[in-house]
Amino acid sequence: MKETPKRFERKYTSQLNIAQITRIVKTNNVCFTKTYEDRFINNIYFDTPNFKNYEDNIIGSATRYKVRIRWYGELFGPVKNAQLEYKIKQGDLGYKLIGRLQPFEFQRESTIHTLLKAINHAQLPKYVSNDFKQLIPTLLNRYKRKYFEGKQHQVRLTIDDDQCFYKIKKYNNTFLQKIKIYDKVIEVKYDLNKEEVANRITSSLPFRLSKNSKYVNGIELLYD
Repeated sequence: MKETPKRFERKYTSQLNIAQITRIVKTNNVCFTKTYEDRFINNIYFDTPNFKNYEDNIIGSATRYKVRIRWYGELFGPVKNAQLEYKIKQGDLGYKLIGRLQPFEFQRESTIHTLLKAINHAQLPKYVSNDFKQLIPTLLNRYKRKYFEGKQHQVRLTIDDDQCFYKIKKYNNTFLQKIKIYDKVIEVKYDLNKEEVANRITSSLPFRLSKNSKYVNGIELLYD
């Protein structure tokens, strides 16, 4: 598993449309420019049967985990670029452990066996297979992301739109029912030594600061 650099994130939500938000971002004094083409992100989250990761995020435990499979592009069909991610937050500081998965086919009728096969056939540390003896799929979500970077400041900003949530079970999935939310999520991501630049950026953003968690939101929308 590859460890990403530690960084801070600030999250905001807005009900403005994408064109309005993009215009605000591009006129920020840090001069954000687009870095990638827009793309859809698909995530399957895993948790314990008693939703320990969800509970830790709700109560704000010092160390919080989210475990997910992520891939880009189409939701159903051949998946060739998937990765397993452990997203870890220690206070406000976050990083990921990332491992590449073997290609697999994800369809409406896919079960936990499809996912476990992709994980077990990948070259991942032993602790991963141990973890997945007690983890189950709990949430599937999908959204469209725009990517920006502050010129010469190493600060990244993303805008997420078209958020859809599906309940996912170990077996008997159809994914015919989904919940869609219309709030946009704006995330400012920056390295440890960029606090001053981040403050300058965020002070000019007219959005509502939020502890927005797509995983928490999805669980609360889909489970009673």
